[in-house]
Amino acid sequence: MNGRLAGRILLGIVLAGLPGSMVSCKSTPKSPLTVADGLKVTMNMTVTLPDKTVAINSAQKAPLTFILGKHDVWPSLEIEITGMRPGDRKTFALTAEQAGGPYDESKRRTVKLAQLPLGTKVGTKVRSKETGVEARVVKIFGDSAEIDENDQLAGKDVIVAVTILKIEKP
Repeated sequence: MNGRLAGRILLGIVLAGLPGSMVSCKSTPKSPLTVADGLKVTMNMTVTLPDKTVAINSAQKAPLTFILGKHDVWPSLEIEITGMRPGDRKTFALTAEQAGGPYDESKRRTVKLAQLPLGTKVGTKVRSKETGVEARVVKIFGDSAEIDENDQLAGKDVIVAVTILKIEKP
């Protein structure tokens, strides 16, 4: 086989793989769902403070899964991801009011250490038996502890980076 014929054969093989060539394909891939109300969304999310401190990184623990529209996540987050598809990435800023809400001093209170689980230390998350509200222990002094029921990001502006992993019907 001469060099010119080999070149034409190679060119034919390359052209056969290009879009618009005469190659037929009987199946077309389904278009993936887009994030919309009522659909189950699985995503990775990193929340960073303006000083670059990472407050939340779901990729280090487990992806975040929720049904859009049930308000299990911040409403502003639901708005930002609506219309995204699996594999889409997006980074956006949220004000404190759009994320964890304003900080409320009245949600800090002092309780007796004996009311908390044994071994409680600063940073421990506890849940009220009466209200079911989650709080963090922020200070321990003597036989008392100060707990904070504010969202961990209350009063803080944040930068959110999301990657949509999966969208499915619940």
